[in-house]
Amino acid sequence: MTSTSATTRRGEVPPAFGRIVCGLDGSRSSHIAAEQAIALSGPSTALVFVCVRDIRGAGATRQTSISGERAETALAEAVRAASEAGIDAAAEILPGQDPRSVLLEEASRSDLLVVASHGGSRAGGIALGSTATAAVHRAHVPVLVARQLPEEVAFPERILVATDGSPDAARAVELAVRIGHRHRSTLYLLSVDAARHGHAHQVAAEIVDLRAALGGRPTVIRASGKADESILETAASESVALVILGSRGLGGARALGSVSERVAHRAPCSVLVARPS
Repeated sequence: MTSTSATTRRGEVPPAFGRIVCGLDGSRSSHIAAEQAIALSGPSTALVFVCVRDIRGAGATRQTSISGERAETALAEAVRAASEAGIDAAAEILPGQDPRSVLLEEASRSDLLVVASHGGSRAGGIALGSTATAAVHRAHVPVLVARQLPEEVAFPERILVATDGSPDAARAVELAVRIGHRHRSTLYLLSVDAARHGHAHQVAAEIVDLRAALGGRPTVIRASGKADESILETAASESVALVILGSRGLGGARALGSVSERVAHRAPCSVLVARPS
């Protein structure tokens, strides 16, 4: 399940996250989430794979969100893949009638929550309360929405980090530095309307920080207009594996106007939202 190119380039640089929680449901999409959680882990990372079972009723009326056998198989496969990559991982099956809330509670004690993207429209995800949507809206830790990547792109070898020089974007840049340094990623910094917001000096400082951490100047792309459209277009044109961007922490109906929410649902690659703690 793991990407060889992603794991062989780690060297001695510590992982960006001390504890990672990855939600699984036995689907192909959750296998991808497990792969990417493993790629972001290191020997010192506490990696926990979690499957939440919603069990209701008894006897003939008993209903479950996932069978016990399927949950155990999904967790065992993920733990085995982690072991093959040199990562010690734990596995938990947790009960709960609201799987999203159970997963978010478990993730609140971590540094990163990894969830799968099962596709579907952004509006539909909000209406139905999908796990990825709930995580992007409600988590108190960074969230990785994992997606299948083209075969020629390894995770996370090409990273796009979006910034407007604001404090929210600074969290994203910090994560890009840590992940990019560890994986020796090719890094693109997309500056969206920084001058208009009065943050051009901060973007300049971020470029210096990225250069120092990565040993070379990142590719800097400047754009104006709608931030979400600029991010999506750049992610597609540069064939990146991962987009990293900040979040203002909006939830519920207010998140309908959130750039991070729109990008997380529509990006052609995985998206890491640097949620405020």
